Amino acid sequence: MAETEKRVFGEADAARVFHAVLSLPEEKLLSINAWLKSHLDTLFEGELDTTEVRALVNEIDVPRIYVLNALALVTNFFFRGEKQGDISASRRVEDFVSSLKSIGVEEAEKAKLLVTGVDLSSKDVLYQRRRAFFVRAVIPTLENVDAFCDLRAIFSGSPSDNVSKEHEERLTELLGFEPMVLVSLDLNDSAENDIAYNFQLTEKGLRRLLKTLQEALAQLEIIKKRQSTLS
Repeated sequence: MAETEKRVFGEADAARVFHAVLSLPEEKLLSINAWLKSHLDTLFEGELDTTEVRALVNEIDVPRIYVLNALALVTNFFFRGEKQGDISASRRVEDFVSSLKSIGVEEAEKAKLLVTGVDLSSKDVLYQRRRAFFVRAVIPTLENVDAFCDLRAIFSGSPSDNVSKEHEERLTELLGFEPMVLVSLDLNDSAENDIAYNFQLTEKGLRRLLKTLQEALAQLEIIKKRQSTLS
């Protein structure tokens, strides 16, 4: 699993990095803006090198570092807005553009292409930041899953230090094959420690796992419907 990306800049570095980001063509910035509207939670979860971010990089065809720095710029916008309290979205955007100009970002006006329409209130920003902590607290959180199919050869015997003739004959006797699935789970805990777990499943085991997860998803949908009556 890739190391968690932390985009922290001093003022001079921020000016250089954000200028480079805002020098991207307008259509690229608008594509990032459109992506953000349905992926805001990604900004607050600490891990930017996700499957969704990699898909965005491929979709808009720009270097990965530009996308990561664009997301850092938007995160800066939200955290700045949290300190400002509840002011209008348009005022928040204008103040952010002014702050970029004050540190020497020549393309500051183009920041509007990134942040317009993805504004959050200071209360929502606080919620997202605290949510990012609470959903990762106590036990490790799943970050990524990889799975590969394998056709496992089944022999009459298994390799060992046995030197008997019978063992040698069984060792080369191929009985058949068994389809398998190899699964790798990447997890991360609240202390930013990466943990990898690997396991394998037969087709029957995979179907049982999928059934259990589908039933858990069904219960989660019920919880989400009930949630609206509690808030």
